Amino acid sequence: MAVNDIDNGNAKGETLAQYTQLIALGRVRTPDDVAGFVSYLAGPDSDYMTGQSVVIDGGIVMV
Repeated sequence: MAVNDIDNGNAKGETLAQYTQLIALGRVRTPDDVAGFVSYLAGPDSDYMTGQSVVIDGGIVMV
């Protein structure tokens, strides 16, 4: 997530902390989160999965 704290007047990291509070899992996504799903897609367990859109966002709720 690219967040520019300078333009909105927040201290460095404050905007990211505010957005993190909106995520059900309580943390931002990491490359490992995405890699785990890519590994699933590349494996045999996903052989019957077609035409899906998957959001890897930790359950963020934008209000």
